[in-house]
Amino acid sequence: MKAQRGKLEFGDLDHPFYGQKSPGRPAIFDMTDELLQAICREIEKGKGILAIAKMNGMPSASWIYNWSKKDRVAARAMEAARKKRPPIPRPNGIMYDEQFKDEICELLRSGMPISIVCKVEGVPNYKTVQRWRDRFPEFDDAIIEAQVYAGRNRKKKEFRFSDGMK
Repeated sequence: MKAQRGKLEFGDLDHPFYGQKSPGRPAIFDMTDELLQAICREIEKGKGILAIAKMNGMPSASWIYNWSKKDRVAARAMEAARKKRPPIPRPNGIMYDEQFKDEICELLRSGMPISIVCKVEGVPNYKTVQRWRDRFPEFDDAIIEAQVYAGRNRKKKEFRFSDGMK
C-alpha cells in the first residue's frame, strides 16, 4: 500500500468505486430552482428525504439536509411541501371515528375518569385522545359535556347518600 501515515493517494484503497462517482448520481450538484422544485414535488407526494435520495439523479440525503440548513429559501420551500403532503399513516395509529367518540363519552358519563377510560381495551390511549381533542373541536366539546354530566350525577349521588337515601 502506498499510503503513508495520515496521507492517502489516489488508488490506495481496493474498493470498486474509490475515486469514481457513485453510479446513477452526479458527482456535483448545483443548487438550482429546478432541483428544489423536484425535491419539493416528491415531498408533497409523501416521500421522505431518504426515499428521495435513493431516486436516480437525486443528491444524497445529507446533501439535501445540508442544503435546507444553509439556504433559507430551500428550507421554507421544503417546509411548505411537508405541510401539503398527506398525513403519514401509522401502522399502530388509530384514526378518529364517531364510534370512539360515543364509546368514550358513554364511559365518561358513567363517572369514569378519562385516565381510566383510556385504559379500557379497545379505547385509544390517553395521548391519542388528547390529540383528537386538539384536532377535533366537536370531540372536545363532547368530552367536556360528558364530564360535566358525570360531575352533576356525582353531586346528586353524594347528596342522596348524605340524606340517607339510596
